[in-house]
Amino acid sequence: MEKLRNAIRLYKRGRAGEAQSMLFTAFLEAVAGNNRAMPVTRELLQEEGLSFQEFHQLLNDAKVPLAPETEAYLLNEAAVEMARQGRFEAGLTVLKRAAGLNPDNADVWYNLGSFSFEAQRYADALKAYTKVLSIEPNNQTVKNLIAQVRMVLESSSGT
Repeated sequence: MEKLRNAIRLYKRGRAGEAQSMLFTAFLEAVAGNNRAMPVTRELLQEEGLSFQEFHQLLNDAKVPLAPETEAYLLNEAAVEMARQGRFEAGLTVLKRAAGLNPDNADVWYNLGSFSFEAQRYADALKAYTKVLSIEPNNQTVKNLIAQVRMVLESSSGT
C-alpha cells in the first residue's frame, strides 16, 4: 500500500506522469483482484484526500487493467460519493455501468435501488431491489424496501 500512497501523493502534487507509471505496478501489487484490500484503499484515499471518482480516472489514465469486480467496486464507491454531493442522476449512470460489469454485486444493485427511489423512479427501484433479493434471498432490509416501493407504486396508481 505504500507504493500506492506514494503514487497518489505524486498525482496530487501535479506529477501525473510519474504517478501513472508508479500507480500501474502499485495498484496491481496492492489491490487488483483482491476485493478485501478495497476497504484499505478507501481509508488510504480518505487520508490522502482523493475521491474514488478521481482515483478511478487516475487508474484509467494509467491504463491499469481492472478486473470487472474491482472496477464495479470503484464505480459503486464513486456513485456513493456522488450521492453525498446530491448528484443522484450521475450516480445512477455510474451504477448502471457497475451493474453491467458485475451483475452479481448486491451492493451495486442495492445502491441502484436507493438512487432510483431517491430520483422517484419507483419501478426501477423495485427492479433493482428485486435483483438484490435474488442474490441475497434472506435480506430482510431489502424485503422491507420492496414492500415500501410497492406501497408507493400502488398509491401513485390510485389502487
